[in-house]
Amino acid sequence: MSFAREISRALASHARMMLPESREFWAAGMANELAHIDDDGAALRWAMGGVMTAYLERASAVFGSAAVRGLLILPLLFETMQSVFAQTMTVAWRVGATGVLGVMGAQTPGDDYHRFIPLLQMVPNWYVAAGFAAGGLVLASAVQLMRRRSSAVILFVAGIVVGLVAETLVHRVPGYSDAARQVFQFKEMRTMRDLVIPITAMLMPVFIACGLWLATRGTRPRAGAAS
Repeated sequence: MSFAREISRALASHARMMLPESREFWAAGMANELAHIDDDGAALRWAMGGVMTAYLERASAVFGSAAVRGLLILPLLFETMQSVFAQTMTVAWRVGATGVLGVMGAQTPGDDYHRFIPLLQMVPNWYVAAGFAAGGLVLASAVQLMRRRSSAVILFVAGIVVGLVAETLVHRVPGYSDAARQVFQFKEMRTMRDLVIPITAMLMPVFIACGLWLATRGTRPRAGAAS
């Protein structure tokens, strides 16, 4: 027996161990198929593909569990809050809810809402509406996740795209970009504020989307039910 064939069998055995119990019949089929592949190189490639599939199935089983789906709700709620934060501050400013502004401003870099006033004054209505629409889509994604529906991924990605498009377009509003630079310009650099938090904010949607895909992978809408 060649070395490549031995590796192929070892990989097939490992894939069988990694596959969840619900895919046990796949493991049996993998072993049978491997025995009928004459070319050692083809057998090795096939076994490697089987290992990748096994890991994917295992990850889907883990993320699809009720416990992990419940944990995924937390970053989804955080993304929802992020989507509507600036818009909520804008509405609070327009209706004169200074108490709400004070609480929200304390959660921002600088701990004060007053420096945001130039931005709050020039934010257009469509930007406010887009932010709430984005937040609504992400929140709907959380609901579909708990129902383990594949539409959770679509809704989440749609919410992120709506938010990104709105953020891009609002910088085309005359004077907005200059005001934003002044608002978010600080005398001293802080690693957490200026590096860790921005990088995390950029990467988190990617990780959430991957988690949603794994959690709902292979699911199909139920007959007569909304997806």
